Amino acid sequence: SIMPWIRHVFPKARSYEALMESNVFIYSYFEKIVDYHIRTYDECSARNFIDLYIKQMKQEHVNGHTDCYNREQFILSLADFSFPSFTAVGAQMGFLIQYFLYYPEVLKRVQAEIDAVVGSGRLPTLEDRQNLHYTEATLREGMRIETLVPSDLPHKALVDTELMGYKIPKVR
Repeated sequence: SIMPWIRHVFPKARSYEALMESNVFIYSYFEKIVDYHIRTYDECSARNFIDLYIKQMKQEHVNGHTDCYNREQFILSLADFSFPSFTAVGAQMGFLIQYFLYYPEVLKRVQAEIDAVVGSGRLPTLEDRQNLHYTEATLREGMRIETLVPSDLPHKALVDTELMGYKIPKVR
């Protein structure tokens, strides 16, 4: 995109064709998902984020605004949002496993909470989150400590704090 003419100079050596094939594949993948949701959209029942976007898109079209909320923009946004999450999940899981190795008592407490709330006969669901307070706090603390996006904000408790019954000591 910086030098569009370079695609004409040894396109295979520059991986231009492979990159274009990948882009077409990704676009097609998300296009099928979005088109399926558009075809099966029911304004009385939002299934997920895609339905919420479609609802907003339809409202914008009624108001005569088609420049922001449209099908093509949504497909490209889904692709843009997906790629960072693929790499971030793996990196974040690696950090979490590292902390569990350093703090096995935290891992035991997380496992005990999951066993108590979810049991062993099924996988956890999003509905279980509301009853997995310690597990949720542990995951969020891991993401806070090992953030993948620098924010230049302090990542420590400046005062002794209590949050939802958990004591968070001031970092000395």
